[in-house]
Amino acid sequence: MKKLIIFLCLLILSVSMVFAQYDKRLSKAEIGKIDLGLYAYPNVKQGEFVVDFEDLVFDQGKYTLNYRFFVIVRDRNDNPKFVAMNNYVLNFKKIDLPVEILRAGYTPDECVYISKTNTSSMEGDIIKYNLIVGNKNYGPYDGINEVLTKGFVYKNKNVYTYVEYGDEFSSINNYSVLEPSMYEGEFVQCSINDKLLKFVPKEKVKYFKCYDGHYYILYNDKAMNNTLLIVDGVGYELDGVINSLNLKFSHNGEHWIAAGQDYVMVDGVYVTRLSDAIKNADINNNGDYMYIVDGEGFSEKVYLNENVVVDGVEVKSLTVDDDQVFNYIFKNEKGFFYGLDYQARDFNENIKNYYYPTLNDNNKSFVVTSPDGKHRLEYNNESPYIIIDGKKIESVTTPHYMVWNQKEHCFMWNAIENYKLMVYKYQVK
Repeated sequence: MKKLIIFLCLLILSVSMVFAQYDKRLSKAEIGKIDLGLYAYPNVKQGEFVVDFEDLVFDQGKYTLNYRFFVIVRDRNDNPKFVAMNNYVLNFKKIDLPVEILRAGYTPDECVYISKTNTSSMEGDIIKYNLIVGNKNYGPYDGINEVLTKGFVYKNKNVYTYVEYGDEFSSINNYSVLEPSMYEGEFVQCSINDKLLKFVPKEKVKYFKCYDGHYYILYNDKAMNNTLLIVDGVGYELDGVINSLNLKFSHNGEHWIAAGQDYVMVDGVYVTRLSDAIKNADINNNGDYMYIVDGEGFSEKVYLNENVVVDGVEVKSLTVDDDQVFNYIFKNEKGFFYGLDYQARDFNENIKNYYYPTLNDNNKSFVVTSPDGKHRLEYNNESPYIIIDGKKIESVTTPHYMVWNQKEHCFMWNAIENYKLMVYKYQVK
């Protein structure tokens, strides 16, 4: 009898503990599903399921309010299977070559991706590229060089063209992009310090040209202890034997930048000489330039003109958009960030506008605080808990994005639970 009483007491205590763990301040709502019948082995990486917590919309054909969201679902081989944006679903059927998703948002027009097709011909397999912006298909092209904010640059038969989205007539032909080419001239000639230099090359000439006429030559033979760089007919002597360099013209072709092993030259003038290697460089129509000083781990530097913009990072990409603003993505110990000229912002703050698939797989710790600093949420992918104001909240699934909702005085996050797309809220005291 005594053992029975002890057993009942333990049972009552365990039940009370279970009820004690239930927190009425935590609520959740299902906002969508992943269809297992159509898509086997679904996989959604962190950052690929994003919810717009600030905006509620009426569902199509329904009178219920819902959150705007998108989710990218991949198969076991990491290929995208479909992108769902509320009730709009964009399917990727069986494809031989992978799809690269560049940007995704909350409406079909905000989903941008590149598809590759293998076209067979008598000459062999030919790869063609299409750029899809929402339900608009551009292509096929021989290549897609840049995907920018308002338009893109494509290549056909070695000619590059810039096109604005939705307006194929608003285009810039002969866009300045350099291509390696065959040098067919008998002589190499240029002007150096107002003197004309003309000679017959003894070795193969490394020749790069744009369709609009801009070009550069990088030449060295066995008898030379330096390298001759010729840009649009003007020659520059470079120290040592240089087999390659990174040279780019601005979009309008009026400026150029050359980044070598340890130097940067802009419009023929050395702007810096360093002991470290230059990883990447670019220049805009105004003559402003940006370059990346290479390094191991988080030791790279980003320069805009003569000023250091970011230090102690690892830079993933650099380009100039159609507004002549430098765009760059970098990583440091805190995670990924998105940079526009001198401004750099936390990558998660901009995630609803731009999506870069290789950048979201990380073990970053998320920290969200209320504006007054009184409430704090912490989460790490390696931890099974969400910690809110020091209290552990069990997390059975990985949160993809977390915010503070000032109107409702709560933390919010989205997660996937048994192939259901969920939104969680935690009301703080």
